[in-house]
Amino acid sequence: MPPGLPVRPGRPFFAAHRGASDRELENSPSAFSLAAAEGADMIEFDIRLSSDGVPVVLHDEATGRTAKENLAAARTPWERLRKVPLKNGEPIPSLADVLDLVRGRVPL
Repeated sequence: MPPGLPVRPGRPFFAAHRGASDRELENSPSAFSLAAAEGADMIEFDIRLSSDGVPVVLHDEATGRTAKENLAAARTPWERLRKVPLKNGEPIPSLADVLDLVRGRVPL
């Protein structure tokens, strides 16, 4: 386990894969909020850069699997990506959005 991560004897380490993706849409604001609220030991997620260099939380190269439109993240500016709703209606989050949601409660 990487140094600095919480260790609780007698309890498994819980890394929330793409947030609480077992109950919310992966990499959505609600998935990250739920993982933090339920005491995940760590949240794992992927970052892609928009065409103008903004770090966007997205697993795939394009938005189509989890969003209502299919755009290539690396070829789309952030101002356009942030207007594409995820399939649950929430916005695609930027890294700044996730940092703001989690507010240091959980290592990322």
